[in-house]
Amino acid sequence: MKKLLVIGFLLTLCTVSQAQLIRGYGLKVGGTIAHQAWDYTGQGSIPDADGKTGFNIGGFIEFLDIPTLSIVGEVNYVQKKAEQSINIIDANETFQSGNDYLNLSALAKMRFSMVVVAPYIIAGPKADFSLKSYELKIPDNFKKARLGFKVGAGTEVDLKIIHLLAEFIYDYDVNNLYEGNNLKIKSNSFDFRLGIYL
Repeated sequence: MKKLLVIGFLLTLCTVSQAQLIRGYGLKVGGTIAHQAWDYTGQGSIPDADGKTGFNIGGFIEFLDIPTLSIVGEVNYVQKKAEQSINIIDANETFQSGNDYLNLSALAKMRFSMVVVAPYIIAGPKADFSLKSYELKIPDNFKKARLGFKVGAGTEVDLKIIHLLAEFIYDYDVNNLYEGNNLKIKSNSFDFRLGIYL
């Protein structure tokens, strides 16, 4: 009996919380273009890596159902890739580098609601945790965890039978992707995503 009461209480609490706090939830999918800025202080020079398009997909929950402001919590799988050409013994060698990440974000979202569409701006902190590395020809690995922030803009489209969104996000890493051997690598990326509220 106690177990049934506890389960009933938790279900009631979740229902009340969802009605008051959760505006919606859903999925986002899109592409990521990463950029790596290489600061090399040794002999010669190394150009920045060219961005390559990766894939991103994830889920989100949007909290605070008030007219203009909400908080979006996200969990994403993100591929950040780049291609580099380095001269090694008078021969250019090209290889890809990058990481697949588990990305966690907490973003403030301000909406400007209209009849069918609601343009918005979005910004907040994020953390990336490496799941898989595409290694450079340097001794140490990329950093496994990085902090940063995201800022972007998008729009929601409410067609009554389906609620969609499209957005463009700039993702900046505060700490270096790599540091050592006269080389520091900073990274940032651009995400373009389409989403659906479930």
